[in-house]
Amino acid sequence: MAERLMERLSREFGLQGQWAGDVLRFHRSGVQGRLALEPGTLRLQVTLGFLLKAMRGRIEQAIERELDTHFPPSHSA
Repeated sequence: MAERLMERLSREFGLQGQWAGDVLRFHRSGVQGRLALEPGTLRLQVTLGFLLKAMRGRIEQAIERELDTHFPPSHSA
């Protein structure tokens, strides 16, 4: 599922990425980040360059939409 998320973000935002174990490091001009898969947890860190900070909201929405689609929140009590 993480690979499908990366494929979608690659198409939409032109990101390139490479897996190193359970960590996907990705980048493009003005963007760098990492997606770490841990037992029961997905950690995403994205750093935007100056010119892309204006698109922060759109990028966050796209990431959240994809995460919710592929990794639905747990509703345990």
